[in-house]
Amino acid sequence: MADIELVIKIPEESYKNMKNQVNKRDYPDMQIGRAIAEGTPLPKGHGRIGDLDALRCENADFDTYNDYCIMFDEIEAAETIIGADKLENEEA
Repeated sequence: MADIELVIKIPEESYKNMKNQVNKRDYPDMQIGRAIAEGTPLPKGHGRIGDLDALRCENADFDTYNDYCIMFDEIEAAETIIGADKLENEEA
């Protein structure tokens, strides 16, 4: 069976409890609990997340300012998979 990568949002306390339980081996056979406990939390204040491999700029050699502008436009227009996590002191 193939694996799937999944982004979920759970309360921080639940994450800490799950991580602690798995580390104590309270749930050694619980695949979901182990996946959560061994997962990588997104850092607070992260920018938007998208599929960078989907960006295509085959015609740019990146030897001119215009090539970089084209790539910047590609990045700005890229589909967002997960929106940015604004820090508390940032404006919307």
